[in-house]
Amino acid sequence: MVSLLAVNVGYIVAGVAIIVVLIQMAVVMPVLNLYFHAMFSNAKIDLFHLIGMRLRKTDARTIVFSRIRAVRAGFDIPAAAMESHHLAGGHVAAVVNALIACDRAGIEFSWDEACAIDLAGIDVQEVADRVIRTRAAGRPEDFEAVMQEMAESGDPAFHRARERS
Repeated sequence: MVSLLAVNVGYIVAGVAIIVVLIQMAVVMPVLNLYFHAMFSNAKIDLFHLIGMRLRKTDARTIVFSRIRAVRAGFDIPAAAMESHHLAGGHVAAVVNALIACDRAGIEFSWDEACAIDLAGIDVQEVADRVIRTRAAGRPEDFEAVMQEMAESGDPAFHRARERS
C-alpha cells in the first residue's frame, strides 16, 4: 500500500515538472528567435527583457529589428528607450529610419528630438527628408523651421503620423 502511494506521488511530481517546463517553453520559445537575431547582430538585448516585452504585449519584433538597424548604423539606442517610445504610441521604425537618414546626410538629430517630433503627431520621416532636402539645396534650415513651414502650409504630411495610429 505504501509503495503504491510512493509511485503515484512520483507520477504527480513528474506531471507537475512537465507542466512547468511546457509553460516555460511557451514563454521563451517565441522570443528565442528574436534573441538570436539580436545576439548575432551585436544588438544585445537581454532574453528576460524580451520576455518582459512579450508579457507587456509590446511588439518585440519591431523593437529588435529597429535596434539591429540602429546598431548597424552606429547608434547605441537602448532597447528600453525604444520600448518606452513604442508604449507611448510612437513609431519606433520611423524614428530609427529618420535618424539613419539624417546621420547619412551629416545632420545632427538626436533620439530624444526624433521621439518628441513623432509623439507630437508629426511624420518624423517626412520632417527629416525635408531638412535633408533643404540642406542639399543650400538653405541651412533646422528641424523647427521645417516643422513650422509644414504647419503653416497645411501640409497633410505634417499630421500623417496621427492617421497611421
